[in-house]
Amino acid sequence: MHLNLYVISNYAVQEYLNVTEGQMLTLLKIGVTEAEGGCVPLVLLTPKQPQVPQLADKIVALMEEEGVGLSDLLEGIETERQAIWQEQQQDA
Repeated sequence: MHLNLYVISNYAVQEYLNVTEGQMLTLLKIGVTEAEGGCVPLVLLTPKQPQVPQLADKIVALMEEEGVGLSDLLEGIETERQAIWQEQQQDA
């Protein structure tokens, strides 16, 4: 089986997808299609959407809905640390 591989320059891909160097991309293998000279794999290349900003927005929205502030979160962390420490001491 003979497979033709078409190589596109990094610049052309960056320009076409409107991405910058170092930005993450998602490569999805969709399948294989018949083409002149044999089978050709079909792939989809898309910019990967960063999840951290979206998650941060969701956390902020939840905090606002519940009326929870940063000091409440920090206090909760300390309470959880103490509970974990006590649990570990009981298991030892």
